[in-house]
Amino acid sequence: MSKSSKALTAVGLLAATSLAFAFPLIATKHNQELQKRGQGLATDSDKALPVNANSRGVFINSGSKDVGRDPLWDSQLNRRVDPRRKP
Repeated sequence: MSKSSKALTAVGLLAATSLAFAFPLIATKHNQELQKRGQGLATDSDKALPVNANSRGVFINSGSKDVGRDPLWDSQLNRRVDPRRKP
């Protein structure tokens, strides 16, 4: 391998590494500019989630080991009961 080929490889690796480390900074700056214009990421929205996002939420914690009946869930009221609250 010649010296010029090694130098070209080193410059290419340095450029790729620099871009990889700069990407989060570039993405953050871009997101801040979008938020200034009133746009932004989908996760920053106050709107209701679309139907497909709601249906995925059920499966997020499907690998949990603490599966079972929730002792604080009232199935008649269809809500969680706060044990600290007086009836």
